[in-house]
Amino acid sequence: MSLENLLRELESLEAPPPQKGRFPKGHRVFLEVLAAVRRHLPALEGAARRLQGLDPARVEAWLEEALAQGGIEPPPGLSPEEEALLALCLHHALRRHLVPLGKGRLPREAVEEARVPPTYPYPRRCPICGGEADVAYLEGDGHRYLVCSRCDTRWLYLRVGCPACGNTDPYRLDYLPGERGLRLYRCHACGHRLLAQQVAIAEGLDLPWLRAQVPLLEAREDVRVPPG
Repeated sequence: MSLENLLRELESLEAPPPQKGRFPKGHRVFLEVLAAVRRHLPALEGAARRLQGLDPARVEAWLEEALAQGGIEPPPGLSPEEEALLALCLHHALRRHLVPLGKGRLPREAVEEARVPPTYPYPRRCPICGGEADVAYLEGDGHRYLVCSRCDTRWLYLRVGCPACGNTDPYRLDYLPGERGLRLYRCHACGHRLLAQQVAIAEGLDLPWLRAQVPLLEAREDVRVPPG
């Protein structure tokens, strides 16, 4: 799968942690991400070529903005395809800088000590970098952990609850089951979707593979299963 191969290659890129919120190597990492996209997703070659000449200082400023605000205001004049590709490359360049700061799987005590309001003791955002979760997993004991989209830190969250809006009404939450222990959780209060995997069934967590399944399953609207 091209997307999975791309994500695996991006995992091998190295970058230093940000220095006081700045990214002195940010443009170089951005170009490395862009080059990987061109190799694995040739349909985006035209858009990638047009992003190749972006001003280095502007790219690094966008990374700072993405870190502080969770995204950027795209510059005028870009096509929708170019805007999407710019967001993708900035996200993965930011990831390469932040993953070294990630703490892996946080023990429950560390999550509780983080005291991130107003959802203590179950923060909806990463206790380390403030990023949102893009995937999750369930351990054999039934606990569900969210995985930060930016630094890969994993933290305990409610098994029945939406990390986007905080909804805990079981009648407004369900999931679609999939192969290899996949579950696509859906919140009918805000429309948020979150792909999770039961690691006891899948024999470990493979994040590049799991993240590559998200666009494949997000369009599903079939069997609904109450959460739990």
